[in-house]
Amino acid sequence: MNKAPVLSCCLTYGFETSDSFYIARLLERMLRINFDMSDRPDMGGKVYEFKSWTTNIGEFESVLLCPNYVDGFGWKEPAFKNCSLVSEIFWQTTNLIELGRLAAAIEVYNDPRIQLIRYEVIGDLFKDGIIHQLRREFPPNEERELRWDSHFKNFKVEEYDFDDEETLNQED
Repeated sequence: MNKAPVLSCCLTYGFETSDSFYIARLLERMLRINFDMSDRPDMGGKVYEFKSWTTNIGEFESVLLCPNYVDGFGWKEPAFKNCSLVSEIFWQTTNLIELGRLAAAIEVYNDPRIQLIRYEVIGDLFKDGIIHQLRREFPPNEERELRWDSHFKNFKVEEYDFDDEETLNQED
C-alpha cells in the first residue's frame, strides 16, 4: 500500500489594518482556532499565537499574527509595507489540494485588506524520495494569477499531459 507523503505547508497573508484584535477574531472564526495573545517587543508588540498540542496530519500546527514592522529589525514583508499585520498559517497534510481549499476559504471573505503574500510547500512532492520546496510569491497590489477555488477544478492526473502544450494553455 502506497502512503501519501506528508507535506509541510505555509500560507502567509498581509492585512491592511492595524486592528490586530479584529483580525485575530476573524482568523479564529475562519480557522476554528483560539489564539493566545502576548506582548512580544522582539516581534513588534502585540502578537497572537496558536500552537497545537498535537501533530495530527490535517490539523494546524501553528498560526501567528504579528506586526509587519518591528522597531530595530525593520519590515517582515518589505514588499507589503501597506500591510500593518502579517499572519503565517502552518500545517501538515498528505493532500496538496487542502492548501487550495484553505486559501479559497480565506479568499471567500473578499476583504480587500487581506492580501495573499505567498504559499509554500515542503516535502516529497513527487514521491521520489527527494524533499522539494514549492514556493509561490504574489506581488503586492496586482491581480492574482491563481484563483484557488478554480485552480484544481476538473484536474485529473491521468489525463494531464505535461508534454502537450495545448493542454498546458487551456483555460478553465
